[in-house]
Amino acid sequence: MVRSFSYQQTEQANLRQRLAKAEGALRDLTPAPGRGKRPITDEASLQKAIAAIEKQYRVAGLLLVSRTRQVTERAIRGYRGQPGRVEQDIRYQVQVKRDEAAIEWALFRAGWRIYLTNAPQASLFDRGRAGLPRPVYRGEHFRRLKGKMLSITPVYVQRDDHAQGFCFICSRWRRDCWP
Repeated sequence: MVRSFSYQQTEQANLRQRLAKAEGALRDLTPAPGRGKRPITDEASLQKAIAAIEKQYRVAGLLLVSRTRQVTERAIRGYRGQPGRVEQDIRYQVQVKRDEAAIEWALFRAGWRIYLTNAPQASLFDRGRAGLPRPVYRGEHFRRLKGKMLSITPVYVQRDDHAQGFCFICSRWRRDCWP
């Protein structure tokens, strides 16, 4: 397990931005009454919209969303032989609060990376060597190679000792390229 503090700060800032955007989007689901604004009148579609926003901004479980149903009745008088009736206007109001305990836990978890391997622990680190390879916190970036013709053929490794040698060569190449 490795924790990068710069990656932690970036993830925490991104989480705070996502929370702010999700709160705004959830509040915009139920606009104030006015011309040209169509409120959601069905609880199932409101629930789907809330779940979609939480999934889009990846804040599920971090916000406490409550909704209240407001029913307004208005009388419509009869016209041309039709009887008068009472129509109900249904409107939902969404309230959003932050779950501070869940947010603190998510902020604490930010920045951690887990690296897994099936190699024996004795072969991972040579304790006698002073310069251990530094951990890489980001994945490789292959943007420079996109769209160009490369004369690289795929590597098909069938034996375990070949795979180990290939990993050794690749790790040696990375270590020699570090500044």
